[in-house]
Amino acid sequence: MRSCLIRVFGLVQGVGFRPYVARLATELHIGGDVCNSGGIVHINAYGSNEAMEEFLHRLSLLSEGNGILPGSVVADLVTEDVSLPGKEDGCMEEQPVFVIKKSTEESDVKRMLPVDFCTCRDCERQLREPGNRRYRYPLISCASCGPRFSIMTDVPYDREHTSLKNFELCDRCRAEYEALTDPRCFAQTIGCPDCGPKLHATVRAKDRSEFETIANAEAVVADFLRLSGEDALSIAVSYLKEGKILAVKDVGGYHFVFDPRNKEAAQRLRAFKNREQKPFAVIFPDVEAIRRVCSVSKEEEELLKSNPRPIVLVDINNITVNDIMSTESILSFSKRIGAMLPSNPIQILLTDACGPLVMTSGNRGGEPLEAKDEIMLTYLSGHGIDLVLSHEREILSPLDDGVCQVVKLSDGKVVKQILRRARGYVPEGIALGGMLSEDVFFAGGDLKAVFGLGTKDRLYLSGHFGDLEEEACIRRRKEMKERMEGLLNVQPQTAVCDLHPSYRSVEEAKKYETCYQVQHHMAHIGSVIAEHDLKGDVLGIAFDGTGYGTDGAIWGSEFFLRSKDAPSMKRIGHLAYIPLVGGDACARTPKLSALCFLADAAGRGLLKVGEHELYSDPQYAVVALAASKGINCMPSSSMGRLFDAAAALLGICQFSTFEGEAPMRLQQAAETYLEKAGAEIGSLKDMPATAGADRYLVQMSEDAKGADEKTASGGVYTIDGAALLSDLIREKNAGIEEDALAYAFHERISQTAAAICDRIKVGQVALSGGCMQNRLLLQLMYKELTARGIRVYTNEAVPAGDGGLALGQAYLYLQRKNGQ
Repeated sequence: MRSCLIRVFGLVQGVGFRPYVARLATELHIGGDVCNSGGIVHINAYGSNEAMEEFLHRLSLLSEGNGILPGSVVADLVTEDVSLPGKEDGCMEEQPVFVIKKSTEESDVKRMLPVDFCTCRDCERQLREPGNRRYRYPLISCASCGPRFSIMTDVPYDREHTSLKNFELCDRCRAEYEALTDPRCFAQTIGCPDCGPKLHATVRAKDRSEFETIANAEAVVADFLRLSGEDALSIAVSYLKEGKILAVKDVGGYHFVFDPRNKEAAQRLRAFKNREQKPFAVIFPDVEAIRRVCSVSKEEEELLKSNPRPIVLVDINNITVNDIMSTESILSFSKRIGAMLPSNPIQILLTDACGPLVMTSGNRGGEPLEAKDEIMLTYLSGHGIDLVLSHEREILSPLDDGVCQVVKLSDGKVVKQILRRARGYVPEGIALGGMLSEDVFFAGGDLKAVFGLGTKDRLYLSGHFGDLEEEACIRRRKEMKERMEGLLNVQPQTAVCDLHPSYRSVEEAKKYETCYQVQHHMAHIGSVIAEHDLKGDVLGIAFDGTGYGTDGAIWGSEFFLRSKDAPSMKRIGHLAYIPLVGGDACARTPKLSALCFLADAAGRGLLKVGEHELYSDPQYAVVALAASKGINCMPSSSMGRLFDAAAALLGICQFSTFEGEAPMRLQQAAETYLEKAGAEIGSLKDMPATAGADRYLVQMSEDAKGADEKTASGGVYTIDGAALLSDLIREKNAGIEEDALAYAFHERISQTAAAICDRIKVGQVALSGGCMQNRLLLQLMYKELTARGIRVYTNEAVPAGDGGLALGQAYLYLQRKNGQ
């Protein structure tokens, strides 16, 4: 007989791990016990040598992610042979007893926290099964599914450490909870219509006669009526079918929901959210419903069905889309739908009854996602929301829906990009490829703000909080940081942050005992190197909107060389600086960026005043004068502003109603040209005569000429963005259509980047920055670079935009601590 004490490290709480261990032990005639202890699992086990060997082998298989126990990750098994009291004689019972013991505390361990899980197939079946006692219960869950991180207050993961602690189990649920063979054995979210949280619908009571036939209606306050249970669900469905707008609380927070065919509801919600043009996401009952209007690849289907149930951007391919939505009202200018599948029982019940629905984040412009019922009721008092569908399970850590896209590359490779890492991804840890000697706070940036907590060999990223210029976003970030520090048992005394002197995240980081600052775009490249554990020489290309440079300029089109002999990064290329008048105002107004480039082009003789209609714009003279005098302007190498300027100069978008609108419209125009031409990406070689990148786009500063081309040690390469835009203007004046020139712009940028790579002669390139979320640009860059035998890497585990900065900061911090 063999007796062992086994400590299991990894993601082993909130995934049904203890019941699995107990069932496995019983199957193998092994006695002992299992319990949660802090962030790990302790197992005391005894049995025959053969049984114990099989037991340990079966546990180790969980580290391979083979679906034996979905959601679990065994990072390490530490086994110690021991003598168990009472088993000294080595005798075995005929059927030894194995029990699940009450959890204990253990603080000094590496913790991995469970994400929120989408509804499993068994619970979905029971939800739709008449006669089942959980039929149409909108908070059904089991040991394999339901909320986890969003309701946790502490570890170990037990009911008393969740927001369900005050819901006492009924006798039937208690029996299920204690039965080893039941799927709800030790399911901490267990409940039913008798003992679990209830669903409520709250409406304005201006016309009480509307509810006289509903016996269960109750007055909450003088202005509101509330219905519960099935009545709540029924009135919610009827409101949706009548074209009204709902606020629906599910796992991560509130969504605003309405029928996508209803133009009036779309217009009302756009006004309420201050969301003039940005497309809405749409939830569909199943993949087949998405396929009726969209092309869905195998990889896109995998993403749609994955546990996070993210929003996936998919191409529209069918005119019948107009049968299920008002495309102009819902999608605005976009030819892609942000499609998602139901992730929880409430969404399943609503889409079963109504079909596709608009489902967008429950917040107003600039504010973080809302999860508190009392705040949502204030929205009900106004003119935006008609009904609040809530439940009694409190959400402690609100998280938005994730957003992803699939990019097909020229050699058949497929990249699954995370554009927003949120519910179902957070707080999953990311391996750092190195060991931190202390807990560290990685502040990220101020836009699409995401922070990271580093401990030992892992980085734990937060969700997105919007932009930190909003006080509500700062408060939410502070709350989440404190919660994650407690759950992970990390106590940072060191912080790493951006260089930007005005960032709120920098101000926060500088309050720590020790604070290191790293350059924004170096962090972007560092995130790719960390993700793929790249060794040797790497050329990093960061195409982005805004980042503070080491010279005080605004950077955003940066080429960095990380040499194997000196892993710290060296800047070797960028867009030629232009004076950007108005600073951040340019990011909001593409026309202003265009005027800045026009002034630069005219001042250098690249264009004559009058070659573009914006030269006669009243604002041009002010911009040109400010640029020439250095008034209210900053030197900028931003690729994002070059995209904005191109969109404005081609007449595609001069005023943005949301961040990134101009580049999105420019990309769509270019893809429309490809579609009309029936051509593959990168195959259009007969573009306008001035398309040769080497002729006018790539230059090297005077002090770089004659330098070693491999390292450009004497200076940097520069790209003349004003010359590129000047050629586009002349080609437009010659009658070439805007869509073709939008494509030419993307192609020339990629050709220019590849031309610089030709001179550097590095075998691997890392692509990052917000512009790399433009799938056409990524496809063109990939094709140009791989055609030269270069291996290309980009972000996949974290966003290429600012949502991935914290990972890059962690990489650069480790390099510094290692003396590299």
